This record gives sequence, C-alpha cells and structure tokens, in this order.
Amino acid sequence: MKIWRAEIGIALVAAYTVPASVYWIGIFLRLWYGNPFFALFANRIIMLVLCVVTVLGFVIYVLDRKVFLNRAKSKKIASQPLVILSLVLVMEGVFFGCLTGFGPEGYMVTWNDLGDFSLYTVWYLVRVISGLIFLIDGFIIITRKRVRDYSKSWIFMLTILGAALNAASISGMPFRAESWSDISRVHHGKYFWDSPSSHCPRPYMAGYMDTDGFFFGGVEKTRVTVSFPDTNASVIQEDNWLAGGMFVVGYDKALVQIDYGFYSMLRMDHGGDLYLDVGIVETYECLPYWPYICPFGIYPWAQELYSHTVLVEGVPPSTPITLVASWDPSRSGWVQWNYTVNSMTCPAGAVNVTALAPTVIRYFYVGSRDLTFNWFIGWIPYWQTYPFQFGVMSSYNIGHGGWNVFLSNLAYFREGEWHNVEAAKSIGGINAMLDTRWMWGGENYDGVNADYYPSLEAGSVKFYYSGSTIRDHTVLWRGQPH
Repeated sequence: MKIWRAEIGIALVAAYTVPASVYWIGIFLRLWYGNPFFALFANRIIMLVLCVVTVLGFVIYVLDRKVFLNRAKSKKIASQPLVILSLVLVMEGVFFGCLTGFGPEGYMVTWNDLGDFSLYTVWYLVRVISGLIFLIDGFIIITRKRVRDYSKSWIFMLTILGAALNAASISGMPFRAESWSDISRVHHGKYFWDSPSSHCPRPYMAGYMDTDGFFFGGVEKTRVTVSFPDTNASVIQEDNWLAGGMFVVGYDKALVQIDYGFYSMLRMDHGGDLYLDVGIVETYECLPYWPYICPFGIYPWAQELYSHTVLVEGVPPSTPITLVASWDPSRSGWVQWNYTVNSMTCPAGAVNVTALAPTVIRYFYVGSRDLTFNWFIGWIPYWQTYPFQFGVMSSYNIGHGGWNVFLSNLAYFREGEWHNVEAAKSIGGINAMLDTRWMWGGENYDGVNADYYPSLEAGSVKFYYSGSTIRDHTVLWRGQPH
C-alpha cells in the first residue's frame, strides 16, 4: 500500500484548525465562552508540540508535493477542501500570529514571555506559509483538471473562514489571589476542561445601576448601606459565609485591556460575626483587538492588588452599616474605605493605588455600558457590562431560607455632591460582567429572589432565599429622586 505522504502532511498542518471549529457549537449551546482549543497555548509544552507537528507536516508535504500534484492529474482529488484550508490557515496566521504584540510601551517583557511569543509566532508563520502553498496548489489542481463548477463549496468555505477568524483566546488559568478571601473572586467564564480545583465561581445575585447603556467616570465615591434583617446566622454552614455589598469599576489610561474592580462587602459567618472585606482586583481581558491583540499574554488573568478585612465588633447583624469607597482628595492616588454604624464612622482600609497601578485613572466609573456587537467577543450575554453593581454572595449556595440581605442608600459622589442611583435592574452572577471578559461571582445564586419597589421604597432591595430565582434585568426601581 502506497503511503500518501502529502495528505499526511496536510493533516498534520490542519491538526488544530479543524477541531477548533467546535468553538461555534459551544457558543451556540452556551457550553463555554471561548474557543477551548486556544487554551492549549497556556501550556508551553503543548505549544511546542503543536509547533513541531506543524513544521513536520509542512516538511512532509513539501517533500511529496510533486508526487501529490502529479497524482491529481489522474485521480479524483478535490481541490476545494485544500483551498478552504489554505484560506483558513492564512487568515488565522495573519490575524492571530502577525498582529499579536506584547502591548503598549512600558510593559515589562520577561524571558518566558519572549519564549512563548516566539513559539506562538513561529507556529502561525509556518501556518501562513503552508496556507499560501496549499492555495497555489489548490488552484493548480483546478487548472489542470479544468474544474469550473465549484460554487457549491463557497457556503462551506465561508462558514469555516468565519469560525477561524472569530476564534477567541481564552484560558482555564485560575484566578491568582494570595489573600484568604475568595469573596473578591472574579470569574472569566465557564469552560468544559476546568476542574473544581482550577476554578471556583461564587454564587452571586445582584442589582446594577441602569443608565440605558451610558456609563461615565469622574466618580469620587460610591456608597451602599447593608444589613441582615431577620437573619439567623446559624442557617449559614460553618464553612460558608453570607455577604452583601457593592462593586465598582476603574480603568487604565495607558494599558489596554486592563481593568480594575473595587469591592466593599459586609460579610457574616456562621457565628454571627461581621467583617468588612475591601479590596482591588486587576483583570486582563485578553481580546483579539488590533493593534493590541492579546497584549499581555494569550490567556486572561486576574490578580488581587489589595485586600483588607476589618472585624466589626459589637454590632447586631440587623443594624444598617453604610460602606463608602472613595478616592482620597487629601492623598492623590489613594483609595480609602470607611463604614458608618450608629452615626459613628470608622476607617476600613486605605491603599496607594498608583503605587500598584501607576497608570490607573483616578476615578470610579458607574452606569451600564453598551458594547458594540463584535464576533470576536461572542460570549457576552447581553452586550453590556455593569460598572456599578450591588449584591449578595456566598462561598457556596446556602440552599435554604432563614436569611435576608437588605441593600439601600445606593449613591455615587460626583461634581461635589451625592447622586442617588435613579434606576436599577437585577443581574445573576453568570452574566454580571465587569468588563468584556470578567464577571463578579461567575455563578447565579439559584433560589434567590428579591423584594423591591413598590414593596420597598425606591433605592432599596432585599435579597433572600425562596427557591425561585429572580430573572436578569428585572426592574428593581426606576425614577428614584436624583
């Protein structure tokens, strides 16, 4: 039996491209939020193997190319699949290989980054060259066989091209956090290869400030009042906790695809003790946007820049406690947190953010943010992100009633005065996007419902377990006095 070496070479070159089209199936079925095969790049050994396999396939094809073309004269060899594959290889190679960079000036490139980038670029460069040769040979076959009616393959060709061009870079890399507190955890989506140890989303149910898609900065402070009325702390498991608070977003003026999440949450444990958890999470979106395509690595990551916990002593859980996060006007670049209970204000932590992120914009952003439709970020559920959120979270779903989290007094400080959150809607943790990649929580708090306007006065919401789950975008209130 004669070995068709050229066909083996083609198969080796295409070993990644064909299965990568599974991306679209997963997107349509909502099984994951990105191309799972792109996550292979997070492993340097697998990346090296892919590079070697592609080079080997290319060499095998070139060595048997003449025999392959001669065989095409006398045997029925379809040229359309070769042309389709060539276009996919060229488009993928140019887009993901040649246009990928390390990011804006000032990014410190390590030797590991350089090694990864070299492997990545060489692999795609070989694919581009292979694609060009396959394209030439495909048309040579068409010319020799005088095939004219190949129009039926165009729909299939465009489908594969679309899948190749819109493969989004993702990874199963777990959240990097050094503190005890997973309360600050952000999550980048659901991927089928993740194991419970590599990702651990938190159940989260929230409201968000609704501004009909318009978001804005210049916000110096945000505020929320939290309490746990009619709550029996013993219903919380010993290894679990219940928390309520607010989450607000910041951006960077120089580093593209880098965002910051500021959190302030009042947490109660099984014993009824109260803690105030505050901190800052830096996130990297890892988006294929030209000219900075995946500028800080080929997988998304997040790291906790700051976290601090304060024990709130001598206060019953039902007592309202007001949390405030603010950019300190007396210390440029600092963010401070404080809480007020029974008319007494206490500090809860402060940090020089510019020492951790020198190019951070020194304001918070609030509102709801409409996104422009883009096939490259097809995992975005509602084409919105929610810079100002407030909600309830646990380590895992408590799973029964006996607890309530009451949130009120939502406001932001801008242009010298406090402004109430005039309108708010609900959002579950699986869709609580803080940017185009990361979300707070990462898992819906199933069974959690809410009381809201008109049952409560505008500007207030009470989350509790009822067995039924509040739907996304339920109007919590609208038209609260400014």
